[in-house]
Amino acid sequence: MEAIETNLITGLPEGYTSRPTVPEDAEFVAKILEAEARTIGQTRQYIADEIRDDWKSPNFVLADSSQSVVDSDGTVIGFVTVWDTDKTPVHPHVSFAIHPDHTSKSLGLAMLAWGEERAKQVIDRCPPGSRISMRSGTNDKHEARKAILEAYDMKQIRYFFRMLINLDEAPPKPQLPEGYSIRTATMPDELEAIVQAERDGFKDHWGYVEQPFEEELKEWKHWLETDKLFDPTVWFLAIDDTTGDIAGMSLCRTEQWSDPSVAYVDALAVLREHRKKGIALALLHHTFGVFWQRGRKDIALHVDATSLTGAVRLYERAGMHEDERSASYEKLLRDGEELMTTSAG
Repeated sequence: MEAIETNLITGLPEGYTSRPTVPEDAEFVAKILEAEARTIGQTRQYIADEIRDDWKSPNFVLADSSQSVVDSDGTVIGFVTVWDTDKTPVHPHVSFAIHPDHTSKSLGLAMLAWGEERAKQVIDRCPPGSRISMRSGTNDKHEARKAILEAYDMKQIRYFFRMLINLDEAPPKPQLPEGYSIRTATMPDELEAIVQAERDGFKDHWGYVEQPFEEELKEWKHWLETDKLFDPTVWFLAIDDTTGDIAGMSLCRTEQWSDPSVAYVDALAVLREHRKKGIALALLHHTFGVFWQRGRKDIALHVDATSLTGAVRLYERAGMHEDERSASYEKLLRDGEELMTTSAG
């Protein structure tokens, strides 16, 4: 994607201006996000280098897709970023944050207006007649941000949970059906097979929009190459012993991004033809057992609160509970045929 001319944010309150975001702004962004988290009682730890790595994602042009808001002293006090790097970007995501010392509705509305105009650039890249909306989200406790989103006429469409388990004893041994086994991934040899299995495992989840395999593989490689905590020994695969194929996966990280207090299940999926056999629960118990042995007793994951595959019930059965709730919002940019998955197949 080539850089294009970027307009600055208009309509900002007196004393504030904007400019295209630059890599050096990552330190300010980390502090803004940490300060926002404190206002809702969270302790979060954002790392500037990880933020810069995100900004190096394939097909993302920082100067094109992000604006930093600065005060009269030239200090960055907020940012707005549009993520539209998919080949079929029917639901570009607009993320924004404002330091609590500067939060105001007028400031937020001006930032979202810039985000919408930037998001509209996806229209010519999407199939004719497809439904397009800009998305954004926030922790459900963040009343100031919710007020800004709702004042901008964005509609709440979905909740997502962070589920958490606090182990006080070793978890149950995994009970796999006959003909299946669990092992760690062999990396990088199995990366392409894992990416394909993850696509197959999530294609009937709400919000899924199929993208070219090569584009997804490129993104995965970027994530793995830049993640300093990537550890293939906590990437677990459920294998169909008859065929040797991947039947499911639990891809984990020793820490959740921004919250090192918990181990994290980044992706848990079972392919459709292998479901309803207890494989997902076995993968969870296996995952919990490995982290227990490593002294990690608090383990989290994120899930669609109204999952089409009943994932919340599974996690509750495994002993997890809702720990945090975030709300997803959208604003329609063009009506038409919805390309994402919206119902169980």
